[in-house]
Amino acid sequence: MLVACAPTRIRHDTLRVALGDDPGKIDPATGYSIPTWSIDKLLFDGLVDYDDAGRIVPDLAATWSVEPDRLVFHLRHGLRFSNGASCRADDVIASMDRLLRPQTRCPVPRFYAAIAGADAVIAGRSRHIRGLTAPDPFTVDMRLVRPDPFLLQVLAMPFCSVLPHGELDPRHPIGTGPFALTRWIHGQKMVFDHARPAPDPHSPRRVEFDLGLSEQVEDLKFERGELDLLGVHRPIDGPDFVRLLHDPRWKSRFVSAPEMATYYIGMNTEMPPFDDVRVRKAVAFAVDRARLVQLLNGRAVVAAGFLPPGLPGIDQSRVRALSGAALASGSSAAVSDPLHDVAEARALLAQAGHPDGISATYYCPNSATSMKLAMAIQQDLAGAGIHLILKPLSFPTFLTAVGQRRNVKIFQGNWVADYPDPSNFLVPLFSSANIQDVNSRNTTFFHDPAYDALLARAAAEPSVARRDAIYRQAERELMAQMPVVPLFHPENYVLVQPWVYGFRLHPVWPLAFWDICLGAPCRPHAAGVRR
Repeated sequence: MLVACAPTRIRHDTLRVALGDDPGKIDPATGYSIPTWSIDKLLFDGLVDYDDAGRIVPDLAATWSVEPDRLVFHLRHGLRFSNGASCRADDVIASMDRLLRPQTRCPVPRFYAAIAGADAVIAGRSRHIRGLTAPDPFTVDMRLVRPDPFLLQVLAMPFCSVLPHGELDPRHPIGTGPFALTRWIHGQKMVFDHARPAPDPHSPRRVEFDLGLSEQVEDLKFERGELDLLGVHRPIDGPDFVRLLHDPRWKSRFVSAPEMATYYIGMNTEMPPFDDVRVRKAVAFAVDRARLVQLLNGRAVVAAGFLPPGLPGIDQSRVRALSGAALASGSSAAVSDPLHDVAEARALLAQAGHPDGISATYYCPNSATSMKLAMAIQQDLAGAGIHLILKPLSFPTFLTAVGQRRNVKIFQGNWVADYPDPSNFLVPLFSSANIQDVNSRNTTFFHDPAYDALLARAAAEPSVARRDAIYRQAERELMAQMPVVPLFHPENYVLVQPWVYGFRLHPVWPLAFWDICLGAPCRPHAAGVRR
C-alpha cells in the first residue's frame, strides 16, 4: 500500500505542476484548451494581455491608440525572442498573417475579421492582411473595416502570440515569453527554463509539467511534496477534494475563485414543446439547482442568470437565482435561495396544454460529471411530469448533434469564456446571426428581434459602462424568453504547498506564474511583474 508521507521540499527554484495529457505539439494559433494556454503563456507574448481583473494591459506593446477605424500599437524597445533575435513590428504582422491563413487552422479566425483584408486571408485569397503595416520597426498600424469594441480583447488571446518572422517549429517553439522549452520527454515531462531575468530572487527559474498522471497519482504526488500545486489544469477528484478540505494539514491551503463559465439546460426554441416559453419556464421551476451544486461538492454557485459573477462589469457578489415572480414576469430578482417549485412547473405545463406532462430525449456529454448531473436533472424533472430519456454522447458527437437544426429538443450545455467580456456569453450562443442549419453556435436556435437589437446597440457603444448596462438589459430579455435554464457557475479550487507564495487564480490564464515565489514571499515591487 502506498502511504502519503509528510510534504517535503528539496528545490526552491522549480515550480512543479501536473499538466494532463501530452499536448503533442505546441502552436499558439491552434491551441484552445486550459493546458495549452498554460504552455503558451510560458513561451509567448502578444501585443496586450489581461490583468488580474480581466482588463486589457500592455504586453509587447507599451502603448496604443484607438480610433473607430484604426488601432496603432507602439512596441517596447529591446524586445527579444528566446533565441536572442530582436522582436520587431514585422514579426507581429507576419504572425497575424500566419494566424488567419486557412492552412494554420486557427479555430476562431472570425474574431479578427474587422481588420482590413482579414477576410481575404481567411478565405485563402491572400497571404497578407492589407490592413496591417509597420511604419517603423516599433509601430504596428492596424486599419479596420468597421469599429470593433472587442478587438483588443481577442488580441490578448494566445492565438495572437508573436513568433519570429511569423514562423513556428511546433517541437522547438521560439517566443518572447519568460521561459524557453528545454526538455520534452513525450508522455512524461516538459521542462521550461527562464529565458530572461526573473522578476524576484524567489521566482521560479524552471517550470516542470508532469504529463499523463491519473487523478489519483497526481493527488498522491502532491501530498508527498512532489508537486507544488494541485487542481490547476483539472479539478481535484471529488472524494479527494472532500478529504483534503477537511484535513487539518491542507484545509487552509486552498485558493478558490469563481470560473467565468455557466452550466445550463438548453432547449430548442424551434421544436415543440419547447417552442412554448411556458414549457421552458416549467423546466426552470422543476430543476433543483442547489442539489446540483451539492453533487459538485459545493464547488459552484447557483446561477444568477447567464452571466457569471466573475465577469468584468458584473457585480462580483451576485449570487442569486430567478424567483417565481421573476420567471412569470421575465425579470431578474435578487434572492438567496434557488428556485424549485414543482407545483408551479406542473401548472405551467397545464397552461401550455400538457396536463399529463411531456417526454423528450435529453442529450448530454458522456463524461462522469455530466452523467451525474444529467441523472439528477432527470429525477428532478420527472417529479414535475417532464420525463427525460438520457442520450449520452462523446463530446464531438454531442456538439455535432446539438448544432444541427431541428435535431435536438433539450440538452445539457456549458460555456466557458473565450475572453472576459459579457459579449462572449450573450452573442455567440444567442444572436440570431449565429444560427446555421449545421454547426450552429446558437444551439437553442433562439431568435428574438428585441434581443438582437440590444446586442447591436452594445456593439456600437464606445462607453464600457454603458455597454455593460446594455448587456445586463439583454440578459434580462434572454431570461424573459428562457431558451436556457442557467444552473450554476463552477468555482475553481487549487491546493497550494506551504512553500508556495503569491499564487492566485487568474480570471483567464490557468497558471498565473508571474506572481508565484518559492520558499519566501515575493518582494512587494515584484508582484504582478511580467516583463
